[in-house]
Parts: sequence; structure tokens; C-alpha cells
Amino acid sequence: EDRTAAIVRLKLVFTDMQGKTKDTRITKMDETTVTFSAIKTMALSSFVGLEEKKYVISWIDDEQDYVVMDSEEDLRSALAKTKGHMLKIQVKIKQNMKNAGRKGHSKKIISLPHQYFANLLAVNQKISGSGSVVLHNQNLEGIRKVIKKHPGVIFI
Repeated sequence: EDRTAAIVRLKLVFTDMQGKTKDTRITKMDETTVTFSAIKTMALSSFVGLEEKKYVISWIDDEQDYVVMDSEEDLRSALAKTKGHMLKIQVKIKQNMKNAGRKGHSKKIISLPHQYFANLLAVNQKISGSGSVVLHNQNLEGIRKVIKKHPGVIFI
């Protein structure tokens, strides 16, 4: 096998919170030295000020979808899909939660997949005894009241 097959071409695109391209770098790396950690290090050394911000690394697939990359396995998948072509990696600044809310009042939202609740309901059906699984939004004060009134209730 010729030596060019072992070279991986990478294009790192640095974008702001609005998705505007701020900087772009193209590099080549030996296939054996390309790791997710090496890509993070390259991004941090290439894009000034990135170490002070929260960011997400993703790659753009053949359908122009952004696929989050946060592990060695994700990188290997991306490299396999783009074999022989340049792998385009986007480094995007995440929105600051303090700026997202009004005047410093930010609301943290934890999103759980619908499959989780489907599994929880399935388990509930298998458990004997009384009890139920209820899906609804509660603020912290509401959760406290329910826990005091019904010991043993689990909030997720």
C-alpha cells in the first residue's frame, strides 16, 4: 500500500455562537497519530481564546449534517465515512447560559430522551404493587412539596 493512503487530511473550521466562520485551518496527519485528543489540542493551539470558552467539536457528514464528536470512537467513525476525502471538523463556541436568560436569570433544562420514559413505563408495568410513572414539569418548590407529601417518590 502506498504512503499517501496513511495520510489524513483535516479541515478545522472555527465558528462563533451564530455559526459564522471565524477561522479555518487545513492540515495533514499520519493516520496512526490522528486521535480525538490530538484534534482537541490542535483546535486549542490554532484558535486563539478557545481555551477560555465552552465549545463543541463536530464533523460534517456526506449529507451536510453536523455530527457531534466527543470520543475516539466518534473520530474513528468519521474517518471511516470520509476515507480518502478531507474530514471537515467544526469547532463551535457554545452559547453561554448566563447570556441566554434575561438579565442573569437562566433556566437550566435537562432534556431526557423519549425512549427513557418509554423504558421507565415498561419497567413500571412489570413491577407489582401500587405506584405509577407520571410525566410532567415541576419547579423545585413543587418537587419539594410532592416529596414531603409522598415519601419514596423519585424525581428524575
